Amino acid sequence: MEKLNGKNQVDFIYNYKNYNDEDSSVRIGIELPFDAENECLDELVTRLLNDMDPMQRYLDENISLKAALRQFIQEENQKFLDNFAEQLLEQARQNEFDLEAVIRKTERHYKDEIIQFADRVGPSDEDIFAQSFHRLVHSSSLEEILKREGAYAKVISDITTQMDREVETLNSAQQQEMDSKIKQLDITTTPDVRCYPRQIKLQLFFLFL
Repeated sequence: MEKLNGKNQVDFIYNYKNYNDEDSSVRIGIELPFDAENECLDELVTRLLNDMDPMQRYLDENISLKAALRQFIQEENQKFLDNFAEQLLEQARQNEFDLEAVIRKTERHYKDEIIQFADRVGPSDEDIFAQSFHRLVHSSSLEEILKREGAYAKVISDITTQMDREVETLNSAQQQEMDSKIKQLDITTTPDVRCYPRQIKLQLFFLFL
């Protein structure tokens, strides 16, 4: 195990034979400790396969790769945790750290873990709402709250009524303008039918002349 850039990182190296039966290898860095709940082993396998020869995907290389990676992570993770525990014990022997702080931190993490997975104890949301409503009804501030709510409702109603009036006025003005344009269009495009009989008589006169 080697440390890179001051971090607890180890290199996993996987050796395999490519399609030409040549020795090949891929490498990936793994942070320790490895959190199996938040980090996905399949994602690491996919990243390694992307760096390998494409033919390995069709040779079921991912099966042996995943098994080797899982075993490597388990072994290196255990080594890291063992070394970390030894360092803590050595610091405790030398009185180099606050043991009470470690105890408090451990207790806090333990409580957080218990609260996360334990069944909820206490009133339900329905009970909390019922209690809050009961307090509001019997509160001395209820009358003032109702007055304010009535004032807000009146303001909203007035704004809504004014908006409806403005919309109605705008629609009416638009309709009048459209009617005016249509009437002007009818006047300019409607032919004068009174001229038709005179035109017909003139055509007949010149026809029999």
